[in-house]
This record gives sequence, structure tokens and C-alpha cells, in this order.
Amino acid sequence: ALLLSGRPVEQVEQLFEMTAAGDDYWSDVARLYLAQLYIAQNDLDKAERTLLPIQDQGDLQYDARLGLARIALYRLTHTEALATARLSEEQRAESQIIEANAWYRLEEPSKAIERLAPLSDQNASLLTPEDQLILAAAYMETERTEQAIPHLLLATRGDAETSGVANLYLARARRDMGLYSEA
Repeated sequence: ALLLSGRPVEQVEQLFEMTAAGDDYWSDVARLYLAQLYIAQNDLDKAERTLLPIQDQGDLQYDARLGLARIALYRLTHTEALATARLSEEQRAESQIIEANAWYRLEEPSKAIERLAPLSDQNASLLTPEDQLILAAAYMETERTEQAIPHLLLATRGDAETSGVANLYLARARRDMGLYSEA
């Protein structure tokens, strides 16, 4: 409710910081929200310092570790992102997506496919256009061009950069399949 209250970000941040200063469950919850705010502001060091103390806190540990995995991915430390995402015994969609992104960037497209394809098959809306582009690129890199096309079509719905890259890959895929009139 605070985030939707129309208050300035600085005021919301200050309220979360005051709540996070405590030593109870709700303080830890405030730390999670505060860390997400720091991530959104690209203050990854501050976000990491906020999440580290609660990464082993019962039912909050999954979300804290997921936040730490996202930070590692944003810092381009893909091996660390992969290890952190695996720390949770639950394999929720978010951690599978982080793992897939890390595997793809570590030049393991087959492992990226193993994580993203089941999510896409289950419910394509679980994946962002950027995730669809990663899946399509992984299919193309493993010479499964035909399987890449539906994901490229979904990726063209992303922002200008994602859409542009997806359209280039789509033209290449259609050319490689001999569909010159569609390329």
C-alpha cells in the first residue's frame, strides 16, 4: 500500500528503513521490500547488504536468496547467480528463469532450454519477452531453429531493443529454414 500511496520514493524508503531497524519478523519483511527498492534504484551494494542478514530467515529465505541471485545476474557474475538461485530447495519459476539466464550467458544453451522450455510449455506468460528471446536464441544455438520461431514471435512484443533483436533472429531463422518470402 505504501508503494501505491503516491508518496515520494524517498519517503517510502525512509519508512521502510525505520521499520527494518527493528529485530522481528516485520522488520525482515521491510528489509525485503527495501532491498527491492534499492535494486530498482540500481544500488546493488546496498540491496545486497540488506538481504544478506535475512537469507536464512525461515519463510523469507527464498525471496532473500532470489534477490541475491538477481543482484549477481545484474552484476554479470553469472556463476554466482546460478549458485545463489540453486540455494533454494523450491524451484519456483523466478529461480528457474534466473538459472536459465545464467546458463545461457555461461554458453550452456541446452541447460537454459531445460529450465525455460517447461515454464513456457506450462504457461508462456510466465516468461517476459526477454526470457522468450533467451529461449529462442538457445534453440537456435543448438540448431533447433524451428522450435525458436514461436518464442521469437513472443519476444517481438518486448521493448524496442528486445523486439529489434527478436526480429533480426526471426529473419535469420526463416532464412535458415528456406522461408525467404517470410524473412
